[in-house]
Amino acid sequence: MGKQKKRLGIFSLTSCDGCQITFLDMDEDFLDLLDNYEVIDFPLIKDGTNLFEEVDIAFVEGTPVNDEEIKTLQKIRKLSKKLVAFGTCATFGGVTAIKDFSDDKIKKEIKKDNEYLNLHDNIKGIGDIVKVDAYIRGCPPTKFEIKNLLQTFLDGKEIEHRKSPVCIECRKNGNPCFLKEGIACMGSITYSGCDSICINNKFPCYGCRGPVEKANADSLFLVLKNKIGMNDKEVKNMFMLYAGTNKRYSNLIKNG
Repeated sequence: MGKQKKRLGIFSLTSCDGCQITFLDMDEDFLDLLDNYEVIDFPLIKDGTNLFEEVDIAFVEGTPVNDEEIKTLQKIRKLSKKLVAFGTCATFGGVTAIKDFSDDKIKKEIKKDNEYLNLHDNIKGIGDIVKVDAYIRGCPPTKFEIKNLLQTFLDGKEIEHRKSPVCIECRKNGNPCFLKEGIACMGSITYSGCDSICINNKFPCYGCRGPVEKANADSLFLVLKNKIGMNDKEVKNMFMLYAGTNKRYSNLIKNG
């Protein structure tokens, strides 16, 4: 008799589905994954959703933006032994949360002819609604983090989260500092785990993995304004883009 596989569910709320694609980017590692996991749900490649089946571990991408999606999320949590916030939208609200910082007049104009949207005014990461056992950050996350987390779960080990910023990986990779060159970069306050992929390819970090726990966001805010020469709106837009719901970021966005 073969070994019993763990049951894996991949679920999607309001999102671009880019996080799911990362599973397919795993190539042969994805096929190896099937040796140990039975994929119960995967909307990108499987029709239908089995919300009435229990899973050992659930990956949830996207943001719950209305009552229906919140109920779906709560149901997933109830039927999952472990739940993973998969990607920046699930972790912080992501790009979807930008609307919360829009002018009230704009919001009313959009909703006027689109009442069926019924969107909540305060978009949140799923951890503010249900218990989350692990976070895989990024827009999109890396395939290496998926593989490592699933292996950690198989081994029955405690899931650990990175605490260092992208700057640590960036220096290890021998990259010059964008801030020293007068170019805006969020790497000093953003969670590592991406192997500084953007900076390795000559692009500054836009903070898609969200702020580390002890991020000195106030200091970077001033650096971007006073040393890089960005205006107030430009700096606020950088902080708003991926993790505007974070308390440190939202205070800066609203109060400067």
